[in-house]
Amino acid sequence: MKPMAMRACARLVCCVVLGGMLLPCGVSAAPERSRAQVRAFLRQQGLERTPPGYEVDHIVPLCAGGADRPENMQLLTKRQHREKTREDLRLCRKMRRRE
Repeated sequence: MKPMAMRACARLVCCVVLGGMLLPCGVSAAPERSRAQVRAFLRQQGLERTPPGYEVDHIVPLCAGGADRPENMQLLTKRQHREKTREDLRLCRKMRRRE
């Protein structure tokens, strides 16, 4: 699954297509994630790095206002994370439409 695709735009060199939104290249629709917070989460779990086959997930997605803090993080398998991210993006798109 590709969350972003590059397309040529009339006035811009390129755009990022994300959930139906066009953004200029270099502009991120996702909130900034802190590597320091991920390292703190992993330390709390007694780990030095993310185990092979796993990814760090935000329980409440950042796009839905979730905090980028260890308390809002969990380890999921790559498959679980991909499935949850798909649902999280649907939730965030619905939230944006209501605004």
